[in-house]
This record gives sequence, structure tokens and C-alpha cells, in this order.
Amino acid sequence: MSSKNQLSLKNTTKEKLNPSLYEKAEKILQLKEETRVNSDKKYSLLEMQEICHDLEVHEIELEMQNEELIHTYQELDNSNKRYFDFYNLAPVGYLTLSEEGLILEANLTSSTLLGISTQILIQKPVSHFILQEDQDIYYLYNKSFSDQTKQPSCELRMLHSDGTSFWVQLESSTQNSDGIVLHRLIISPINERKKAQEELRIAAIAFKSQNGMAITDADGIIERINPAFTALTGYSEEEAATLANQLGEKIFESMQKPFFLKTRDYYAQMSIGVTLLNSDDTVEDLFKHADIALYQAKNSGRNTLRFFDPTMQATLDLHSALEAELREALSKNQFRLYYQPQVDELHRVGGVEALIRWLHPERGLISPDDFIPLAEESDLILPIGLWVLQSACEQLKIWKNNPHTAQLNVAVNVSSRQFRQPDFVAQIQQVLQNCGVNPSLLKLELTESLVLENVEETIQKMAAIQHLGVNFSMDDFGTGFSSLSYLAQLPLNQLKIDKSFVNKIFEHRDNEMIARTIIAMGIGLGMNVIAEGVETIAQQKFLEASGCLFYQGYLFSRPLPIEELEVYLQQN
Repeated sequence: MSSKNQLSLKNTTKEKLNPSLYEKAEKILQLKEETRVNSDKKYSLLEMQEICHDLEVHEIELEMQNEELIHTYQELDNSNKRYFDFYNLAPVGYLTLSEEGLILEANLTSSTLLGISTQILIQKPVSHFILQEDQDIYYLYNKSFSDQTKQPSCELRMLHSDGTSFWVQLESSTQNSDGIVLHRLIISPINERKKAQEELRIAAIAFKSQNGMAITDADGIIERINPAFTALTGYSEEEAATLANQLGEKIFESMQKPFFLKTRDYYAQMSIGVTLLNSDDTVEDLFKHADIALYQAKNSGRNTLRFFDPTMQATLDLHSALEAELREALSKNQFRLYYQPQVDELHRVGGVEALIRWLHPERGLISPDDFIPLAEESDLILPIGLWVLQSACEQLKIWKNNPHTAQLNVAVNVSSRQFRQPDFVAQIQQVLQNCGVNPSLLKLELTESLVLENVEETIQKMAAIQHLGVNFSMDDFGTGFSSLSYLAQLPLNQLKIDKSFVNKIFEHRDNEMIARTIIAMGIGLGMNVIAEGVETIAQQKFLEASGCLFYQGYLFSRPLPIEELEVYLQQN
């Protein structure tokens, strides 16, 4: 055999090769030894070929896996180098401490912060580098090391070798390595932050004294959130925004636990406004901008943080102007109903959905996406919702005298605030009586979120309305988290698959399966199923094959004003 096939394990141990490599190497030696011992034995040509083949296969496998092992060692070495660079050049200091508080390891950032070389830092007590006035803070913080593996942070002052002090935030973790307890300190410089915090505190006091404001403490509420309030300077706009967002998350987290006041637990929710300071901003500008940001946060939901920027003031001004104009829209008859046809598998129109539009005298036609949220913020959604209901029923009254439209039904969206009115059932009854229309041709569309707000109350109110003869459709189905047990209890006549879901049917096979499941579930519960947002023939064919036989979307028609709808109905 060639020298290439002469393999020796003389200098190879199991420690240098993994078990599988070692076993393969031993197999090769075993085959070679058998060949040597039996050298005088007569082998057939076939047997010799098999032995050589086995040797070559095992040696090739050994060489390949040995190369893979070398590559792994190289990757590990590169990873160690990257970790070393990250560790030493990190923007924060890292100190590894013994259980007694002696420094065992320090990165270059720690050395720079303290003005002392890493060699001198080793075996020195970390307490030597804490300002005397803050020793008690560190003592209490250090005392808690053995209690948890992850400690909360604390702020104190450390000493530079030139005698000056600087503020840092300490964070720590504890680990047990082979029975030896080690502590890791993370040192984050916060000198600029503390300076800005003090400036902001002075400015806030000045502002409150000028405006007669006072802050009182309610059973520790201020103490809980006060450490999270701060000002950030010395950062880029993007960095400051990121840090402010992180601080906001800490505030929200601090408010999650209940407050025990007298004999009860109370839960608090917050909205936070953030503004970025400019060099020419006054204290008044600061608080004005923060107030605007806070207003935006409140409008966006609970436990929300929003930033102020120059466009927010313009948006707020437009918001105020639009709300004032919206209040006049009803009295000036500026609202219009558009109707989007709902068709079956043969494209026959069985009904329409009534969709409100605002015909503004100066801004033109305004989409409901631009004014319905504004109406829902105030009580305006209530008279607007009633106007839609009355207008839809008046259209049914007109259609009942025409044999071609007498059986068309109209679907009307109902908002949560509208549905929760104590007299909502009475409103429906009054409108039906005034218009004298067939109640079964009116269909109220409720969202999943509305239904799940208070299920028992919802079921009772829906049953009362259904007793009047009115039908119900669950709108936007597939976007929420409906409980099947509640779904079976609700007096629904129809499930409406949301358009955002329909648009994604072909993006993933799971979507197709979910769509089929929703359709089968609706049919199984005795409801018809309609899909909105159908825009392609492929979507319609898939839905039809899955059992959904009613559709709404631009494939058939866009929402139309009543004049164009009349033409569409004649053509179809």
C-alpha cells in the first residue's frame, strides 16, 4: 500500500479526535492488522478488492471529518477573538468579582473609566473605587447578590485615579462556576444623564411654581415611577428616541403591579408623551410639546408612548378643525351613503353594505377611515350611527315598492359605543316602525372585539334585537380571537371573512386551510358565510370550492352612490 494509507494512532488520542473519528481510525488499523497477520493467506481477487475498498472509504471519511473538525476549531477561535474584541471595546465596563468582592477580570473600558490599568485592577476590592459617600449604597446592593441570580440596578458614584468622581449605573448577575461564586458588574456611565436630570428638575420646579402646580404622593405611587423619569442629552436624535422608548417600557413595567390603597388593590394605566429638546426651546415649549405628545398617546390607547415632532402640532390643529367641522356635518346634510353590492356564486345581487362618506364642501369626499376614528373619540359617533341606520332603512322603504329591489337586504356597521347604549334596542325598534320596512332585510354587522367586550350582555341585547326580526353578521371574522363556545351561543346569521385575510389566502397553505375551516365552521353552525375584499377570480373560485357562496369586493363592484347603484342593479 502507498504511504498515504499508512495511518498510525501513536500520537492520536480520544481527546484529540471525537469518538466517531477515533472508532473509524481504529477500524482502519484493525483491517490493516488483519491483512498483515494473514499475509500468507490466499485471498481471492474479490476479497482483496473489498478490503481495499473498505480501507479507502474509512480513510476518506476520516480525512473529511478531520477537516471538518479543523474548520470547527478555526470558527471557535474566530468566535473567541470576536468575543474578546466585543468584551474589551464595549461601551460599558465589565468587572468579574470573587465572592469576597475582589476584581478577577476587567475589560479595557473599565480600565479607561477608572484611569487604572487592568493589571493593577486585578485582586483589588471593587469597593476601593466607590465614592465614600456612596459606600452604603454599594454595601446594600452588594449584600443582595446572594439572594437572586439577577439583581436590579443601582446608581452611585465611582472614583477616577485623578480623584474626580463620576456617576454610573451598576447592573449585576451571579453565577456559580465549579463551586466558585462569581459576580459580574456592568458599569454604565450616566454622568450626562444625571446632569440633565438635575437641570430638568430645576426647570420643572420653576415651571410648577409659575403655574401654581403641585405634586402629591399617593401611597408610594410617585416613588415607584420617579426613578424612571429622566432627560437624555449628549445623544443623537435616534439614540435619544431609542433610550426614551426603553425608559417608557420601564415605567409601564413598574405600573403593572397593583397599588394597595386602604383596603383594596388598584391598577393604574399610563400614557406617556416624549419630546426632543432643541437648543432654542424654552421651558414652556418643553411642556407644551410634551402635552401634545401625551394627547397623541392617550388617543392611541392605554399604556402607550408617543413622541412629539414638528408635524404633530399641525396634525393636532387639523384634528381640532376637523372635529369642529364634523359637528356641523349632520346639520348641513354633508353625509352620504354609498352601497357595495354583495353577490352569490352566480353574481346575483342579494344585498348591499351601507358605507358612510363625508362630502365636505372644501375637502371633497372624505373616507370614513379619516373621520370615523375622530367621531369615536367623542359622542359624535352616536348621532352619526343613528343617521346611517335611519338612512339605510329609508332606502329599504324606497326599494320595497320595486319588485326588482324589494328583497334586497342592507348591512349596517354598528360601533361599540353605539351598541352599548342602554336604549339601542329601542332605537332599532323606533326606526323600523317609522320606516315601515321588513326587519329581516336589515342586517347589523358587529365586530369580534365588540362581541367579546361583555359576552353575556351582548347575547342578551342581540337576542332582543333579533326578536324584532333583524339579522346579525359578525364582521372582520378571522382577525380576532373568538371563542368557539361563545360563537355557538351568539344569535348570528352570517360570518363575514375579513378582507385582509382573503387577500392572504394564497400566501401560505396554512391560510387556505384556515379559510376552509372558517367556512366549514360557519356552515356547521347554520350560518351563511360571506367573504369581503374579493378582488380576483382565483380568490372567488377558491372560496366557492370551499363552500363560501357569497362575496363582496372590487371584483364585482366598488362602493357606489345610490344613483350608480341603481344602474348597476339594472345591468345585473
